[in-house]
Amino acid sequence: MRARNLFFALAALSIFAACNPEEDTPKVQGTLTVSGAKDNAITVAGAGKTVKLTVKSNLSWTASCDADWIEIDPASVENTDNKVVSTKVSVVVKKNEGKEERSAEIKVGAEGVDPVVITVKQSAEVAEESVLCVWDMDKFVPFENPSISTDFYAAEISFVVHANVDWTATCPSWITLDPTSNKYDGQTQNVTVKAVVAVNDEEGAREGEIKFVGEGVADLVIPVKQAKAARVKLALKETEHPYTDVDFEVVPDEGITWTAKNFDDDEIAYLAENKLTPADFLIYQLNYFLQKGRTVDQVTAGLLTSGNGTENVEGLKGETHYQFTAIGAVYDEDYKQFIPTTLPADLEYTTATAPVAEAAYEALAGTYEMKVVDSKSNERTLQMIVAPLYVNEAYTFHFPNNDFSPVDGTFVDKFVMVYDGANKALIVPNGQVGSEGFTWGFQDADGNTIDGGILFYAEVGETSKEDGTEAAAPKNLVYNWTDDYNTLNLATDLGGKNLHWYALVANLNSENKLQIFGRYKGYTFAGSTSLVKTPAAASTKSVKKVDLMHPEFPIKDGGSYLLK
Repeated sequence: MRARNLFFALAALSIFAACNPEEDTPKVQGTLTVSGAKDNAITVAGAGKTVKLTVKSNLSWTASCDADWIEIDPASVENTDNKVVSTKVSVVVKKNEGKEERSAEIKVGAEGVDPVVITVKQSAEVAEESVLCVWDMDKFVPFENPSISTDFYAAEISFVVHANVDWTATCPSWITLDPTSNKYDGQTQNVTVKAVVAVNDEEGAREGEIKFVGEGVADLVIPVKQAKAARVKLALKETEHPYTDVDFEVVPDEGITWTAKNFDDDEIAYLAENKLTPADFLIYQLNYFLQKGRTVDQVTAGLLTSGNGTENVEGLKGETHYQFTAIGAVYDEDYKQFIPTTLPADLEYTTATAPVAEAAYEALAGTYEMKVVDSKSNERTLQMIVAPLYVNEAYTFHFPNNDFSPVDGTFVDKFVMVYDGANKALIVPNGQVGSEGFTWGFQDADGNTIDGGILFYAEVGETSKEDGTEAAAPKNLVYNWTDDYNTLNLATDLGGKNLHWYALVANLNSENKLQIFGRYKGYTFAGSTSLVKTPAAASTKSVKKVDLMHPEFPIKDGGSYLLK
């Protein structure tokens, strides 16, 4: 009985021992690893960086650092179920504002395990190199030794300034910059700078520099060279009739071809309204004719003069202000247009007071008619306009209806008639070339084109040469006027023969002698040789008005003529 009780007591003790939890549950083995830092070391540049670490543990853990320039997120994790948990940790290393390298330690620890220690090293911040240069936008590199070289005329140059500093710019007074300064905003900037170089009107070439100054960087200096301007010199020459007729001596620098024109105040004001100067117009005129189909050779021959020359300006008003302008010009193959090669030369002047016109001189101006037979034996009435030229001395006369000289727009040949008040006579010199000179373009019977002029030529003789008689060419034709100033009667003795007026096509040959090509028009006076004024046109005057925006080319269409 006692033995059985003992057995039950031992069994109960065994059962009690088996039910004690402290002796039945095994103890947990703690783990802690950190990855993302090779050999437990982190190296960071001076600018700073965020490093990603991974902490794996089945324990609660904390991370700490002995430096305030390192931030850890998260800095701790609670783990209550003893399962391994992987946690992403951000380690933010701030920018190193100092000039020395620095280091610190990050310690990740948990109870019952050895801590993980990670060393962090950060280099000093490398200062950004200050930059101030002219930038090549094609190659994305700085230009080496940038410079500017221009001709004498105004120029606009743009370039890009590349900088990571504030800068200001200075330049000579003859250069304008935009902008002249720039504020650095924290990023390297490319700023387009426009430099406008003014016309060089000084006596020689000039040099200067555009300088950009920035803090902590060498000055950016751009040398600027501008060439000396070639010139055209003008001189007003004394003339016999300074109230209506003036001459200018034009002397260009060597090798310069030039063009010139006289402008009145109305024309200058009109050009100003179109934002042009007289010099601008002269270049515009050259290129206008190119656009209208003229060749470079035609424009050069028609409007440009090489070397020294004398320009005559006639038909002016007395006591009137004018400006004569000349400028060098040449055709540029690169730009395909005419460009200036000199500074413009301007000469302002005022014409003298015209003499008081005699009553007869003033009254004789007007439009006259004459009865003639043309080359086809048709009777015709020609009109001839007589206009004042040199007061009390001379007139011009011309035919407005293409009856004698070609008419092309406002171009028509004018001839001279001398006033002889003492003898109540008007004298027409024979064999004179018209005012347009040898600038007409004619076609002969074979279709060939020549440049020529109209020669006024009078003959006295039979209409036919078959009788063997020779026609005579008087030196002058003399006309007397009637007391009412309405009729001009021929005083030249014709010897009972006919009077012929011819418009001959002429030019100068290689020996500078007059050469006749043929007849443009021819007339024989039918019965009366008198010139009779038409009452309705008694005060008619020839006024040449030029549209400056649509100028007329100096080589004109003269039509055709028949060779003799």
